Amino acid sequence: MTETRLRYDIAYGCFFFCGVVDLLISTLSVIPMDTGDAGGLGFLVLIPLSIASLVAVVVGISYTIRFRKHWPLVVLSLMSVLLVTEAVTEYGSAKFYNAVSIIYGVTTCGISLVWFLVLRKKKGKEV
Repeated sequence: MTETRLRYDIAYGCFFFCGVVDLLISTLSVIPMDTGDAGGLGFLVLIPLSIASLVAVVVGISYTIRFRKHWPLVVLSLMSVLLVTEAVTEYGSAKFYNAVSIIYGVTTCGISLVWFLVLRKKKGKEV
């Protein structure tokens, strides 16, 4: 495996991790649970995963800057920036945020899986 392909794998892996964490948070936010369980789950699981996801976004975007000619990474980076911007500004209703979050998670995981399952094998020698 070439070093360049490993860097592509890291970039796509970071975005895949962000998408999975986003889908997990979206799913857990609609599951009914009492306040104590929700607080414990949020404190012990979701906060550490969210922090790790933010680090993964930064790493993914830094690799995207290096590989800016690879358009799927650019799309993933732009989507991540828009999601973080939407979360920080709290634009729209809760339903809007949940819809954006689910769309982000599904699209990010889908693009990353296409890389790992299809494009990586085809472009392995070219990358």
